[in-house]
Amino acid sequence: MWAVMPNSSRELVEPDYASLELLFSVPPTAPKEKMGPKIKKTKEITFIDPKKSLLLSIFLKQFKCSNEEIVDMIQKGDSSKLDAEILKQLLKLLPEDHEVSIKCVILMEFSVFCAQLETLALLKQEVMTGSHILPHHLSQ
Repeated sequence: MWAVMPNSSRELVEPDYASLELLFSVPPTAPKEKMGPKIKKTKEITFIDPKKSLLLSIFLKQFKCSNEEIVDMIQKGDSSKLDAEILKQLLKLLPEDHEVSIKCVILMEFSVFCAQLETLALLKQEVMTGSHILPHHLSQ
C-alpha cells in the first residue's frame, strides 16, 4: 500500500479495512451438536482410599460386564471368566477390615438417625392430632 503512494502525496490514506479483516479474522464456526443429554453421575460415598478405588475400577473393567454380574458369577461359582490368578488379584483389592468397620459404623449411625427422624415425625403427628382434641376436652 505504501509502495504505490508517491512520497510527495500528503493525502490521508484510508486503509482497506475489509481486506485487513479478511486477513486477520477467524471464520465463524457452527456450534457443535450435543451428543445427547449429559448424564449426571451420582456422588458415591467411598470407604476405600482413592488409589485402591481406581485400581479396583480398572481391574473390574477388564471383564466387560457390570459389577453385579461379577458378584453374581462369584456367588454362583461360575469360573468361566474368573481363573485363580484373577481371584487372587481381586482378593488383594478388596477393602480391608478397618475400611469395612468404618462402613458398618456409618450405616449404624444412619439407621439410628432414620429411627430418630421417624420417631420425631410420629411425635409431631400425634401433637398435631392431639392439639385438635385438647381444646375440645378443655371446653367441657
